[in-house]
Parts: sequence; structure tokens; C-alpha cells
Amino acid sequence: MRSAMTLLEELLPEEFNTKEDVLEQLEIKEKEFYPDGIAHCHYCNGEDIVCLEVLGAGDGPLFWLCQGCGELHLMKGPRKTRTLLKKAYGSFTNPKTWGYNSSEDYN
Repeated sequence: MRSAMTLLEELLPEEFNTKEDVLEQLEIKEKEFYPDGIAHCHYCNGEDIVCLEVLGAGDGPLFWLCQGCGELHLMKGPRKTRTLLKKAYGSFTNPKTWGYNSSEDYN
């Protein structure tokens, strides 16, 4: 299974309100969770699904992301996901410290 990493702020709408439910603001339509994976997206039936890790939200992926329609599916329960996302809000990273060379270094 392929995976990707993102900052929470890249997923949130510009008008994000910390007092409102983060899952609603991420427009996650279903509250069921799938710790063992999903074979296809429940909205577009796409099969190109990747694990999505949110930087600062614990160790490992938090969502299943459909590459076709962009829909997020929960890997953990809604309560646990909310708790982990609260930890991630405001996380910062500097790609220069990730330990790999950019493509510019090879030119």
C-alpha cells in the first residue's frame, strides 16, 4: 500500500475554526473506520487508495485517501482521530531536515 504525508493545515479549509468539529470541517462523510484497509472508495468506487499520515498526529497513517475523488476514510475511530488531529494542529516541518536530497542536488 502506498502512503503519503501531509500537514493538517493542507487538509483544512481556509476558514477553519478550532471550536468546531474538525472531522466535519474536513468534510468526512462517514463515521465508520477501517483499521485494516478498504478495497475501494465508498463514494466513487475508485481503487487507487493510499495511506495518509498527518504530520504531528501520532505515529503512522490516520486516513485512507482516495486518489480518484480525494475522499478521506477513517483508519481510527472518530474520537481517537479528533484527539490526534488536535495534537497535529500547528505542526511545522522543514523539508531540508528530512534526510534526503532534492532533485536540484542531482543537476
